[in-house]
Amino acid sequence: MSLDEKLFEIKRKWIPVYFILLIGLIILAIHFILMAYFTNNQDYASFSLLTLVAAGYIGYNLSKFLNTIISKYTTVKLLTCKKCGYSNEDKNVDKEDYVMKEDGICPKCGGKMIIEGIYRIEEKTKPSLLELFGLKKKIRNRFK
Repeated sequence: MSLDEKLFEIKRKWIPVYFILLIGLIILAIHFILMAYFTNNQDYASFSLLTLVAAGYIGYNLSKFLNTIISKYTTVKLLTCKKCGYSNEDKNVDKEDYVMKEDGICPKCGGKMIIEGIYRIEEKTKPSLLELFGLKKKIRNRFK
């Protein structure tokens, strides 16, 4: 699990709190606006403005988080045959693998395959709202 994924998991736990706080601030702002209208007291108007600014700040940060793109990485090794030059990518990478190590037999000619390179591929995904709230795993487990 990469650092981006760990940070995303920590932040994901706070999404319901931000939604409840945002809804509460909007209700409070509406209350202050109505109080300012019916009592003609300007203090309520300034309170409503402050709560709207706070709600806007939380809403902006929440929208930024919901548009987050997570990078997941897959480690791949490139195997090449010494005799015929056949090459393929293998996702089964061990900690003991290193470049120029003999690893396996060529499916075409039967020669020895060597590791030409080890690298990782980045896969960017945008999570759905169900994944953000952690409901997708619960729904899957319920039907198994």
